Amino acid sequence: MSRRGNPPLVRSDSVVYTAPGGEVITFDKAGRLYAAFLEGRFHRRGVDGRMVEKFTAGDTVRRRMDPAQARRIVRRALELAQADAVLSLEELETDAARFKAVYAGPVPILPPDLYRALVLQATVGCAYNACRFCHLYRDRPFRTRGREEFSIHARAVARLFGAGISMRRGLFLGDADALLIETDHLEQLCDIASGLPPAAQGIFCFGALFGEPRRSPAEWDALRAAGLRRVYLGIETGNDALRRKLNKPGSSRDALRLVEALKRAGIAAGLIFLLGAGGEAFEADHLRDSAALAREADLGPGDFVYLSPLVTRQGRIAPGRFRNQEAQMRAAIGEGPRVAVYDIRAFVY
Repeated sequence: MSRRGNPPLVRSDSVVYTAPGGEVITFDKAGRLYAAFLEGRFHRRGVDGRMVEKFTAGDTVRRRMDPAQARRIVRRALELAQADAVLSLEELETDAARFKAVYAGPVPILPPDLYRALVLQATVGCAYNACRFCHLYRDRPFRTRGREEFSIHARAVARLFGAGISMRRGLFLGDADALLIETDHLEQLCDIASGLPPAAQGIFCFGALFGEPRRSPAEWDALRAAGLRRVYLGIETGNDALRRKLNKPGSSRDALRLVEALKRAGIAAGLIFLLGAGGEAFEADHLRDSAALAREADLGPGDFVYLSPLVTRQGRIAPGRFRNQEAQMRAAIGEGPRVAVYDIRAFVY
C-alpha cells in the first residue's frame, strides 16, 4: 500500500502511483516497474532491464538510457511509490537476468500497436539478415524452434511474467519472420501459443518477401483458424531499384501477392515503409511508388501502414525531411488503413 501521495489506482492489469509532485509510476501486477513520468520526462522500462526516455526539446527526443542512468530513475520511481508490493531494484535486476535466460537474446523490435504483446520466439534471428539498413539481428544465427522446444519456451515465458502477463495484449511470434515455418509446424506452434491468455487478442508475426513457403488458400485459411490475425511486412519501399540498393529481397509485386493472399484469408496486413531511404536521389520515386503500392494493396480499417524514419547508427534522423515525407505519404495513401509513425528508438520490451 502506498505510504505517500494519493492512494494507488488499481487497474485490471496494472497499479499506478501518483506522487505529490505530479510524478506517475506504473507497475504490472507482478510488481515490475513498467513506466515512470519523472522530471518532466517519460521513461519506459523493459522486462529485460533496458530503459528509454522521451521528452520534448524542440523536437520529440527518444533515446536509450545507459545502465547507470536507468538505475537512477528506477531508484527514484521506487522511492516515490513507497509501496510494499513492488519489486525492489535488486529484484528487478534479478528479473532482468531471468529474462536473458528465457529469451534467446533481447526482443529487438515490435510493431507499435503490439509493444505490449507477449513475445514467443518461434524463430531466433533473421534468415536473411543482410538488409543494409538493419542491424537488429546481427548478433544471432537464425534457427527455428521445434514443437517441444517451443512448448518449453512458452511455459518459461509464462513463469517469467507471472501475474504481469495481464498487461500483455496479443501474442507475437518472433523473431523476424515466423512465416518461414512450414504451415503444419506453424499451426502447431499457434496451438501451443493459444494456451496463454494474451493470445485471446490474436496471434501476430512479421513476414518477409523471400523464402516464404508457397501456401494454398486452404493453408492460409488454416493459419487464420489457428489464431493468426495480422502479419507485418517490412516492405521499406515500393521502388524496386531502391530495394536493390538497400539489398532488400523480393519486389513490390511479391509484396502485393502476399498481401492479397493474407487478405483473402481474412488476415490483416501491416505494411512498413522506410522514410528517408535512398536520400534525395531516390526521394520522389520512393514516395510515389510506396504510396502507390499501399493504395493498390486495397487496405482497410483493420490494416496498418507504418512510416518508419531511417535511424542512423548514431540514433539520429533528419527531422525536417522526415516530417515532410510523412506528410506526403499520408496525403498520397488517403483513407482506408490506419497510418502511423514507427520510430524504432521508442521500443524496449
